[in-house]
Amino acid sequence: MLPRVACSTRRVAVLAATARRGLAASAAPSVTPAPHTNPKAVENAKADVVLSNFIDGRLAPSAASSVIPVTNPATGEILRYVPESTEEDLAAAVASAQRAFPAWRDTPVSRRSRVMFELQRILREREDELVAAIVEENGKTIADAKGDVFRGLEVVEQCCALGAQLMGETLEGVSSGV
Repeated sequence: MLPRVACSTRRVAVLAATARRGLAASAAPSVTPAPHTNPKAVENAKADVVLSNFIDGRLAPSAASSVIPVTNPATGEILRYVPESTEEDLAAAVASAQRAFPAWRDTPVSRRSRVMFELQRILREREDELVAAIVEENGKTIADAKGDVFRGLEVVEQCCALGAQLMGETLEGVSSGV
């Protein structure tokens, strides 16, 4: 059994939907209810959405037989559910990452930086949505949530500058086929 993790699910859904669209769209993500809800877990809930995993560049419903409610700490309202993903779900995610790694490894640093710059643009564009998700799911103040988003943007900015930081006598992977 995998450990229970149910935090920042809306942020993950926002970013997953963005990634699914190739880091190009800014419309709100669509979250499709998974067909596998545990009746006992959702019996008295106002929300009946079970979030999916993000595997192979798409939302993939889990085969899990139970779900974990994500609640608004200020109101106690159940916002959505996350599946207690199975070992098979984890294995599928790991296999997907292993298949994707060779292409990313061979991607020139300059292209990787452009991907991170696009992520930075999307995060800035959707900052209010991310802040609202943090406030709703974690009970943080708006100022604190804005600080979380800002700190995340700082990490992305560091990734954007990685090419310049890696320079020395030589820089591998500066372009493909060189």
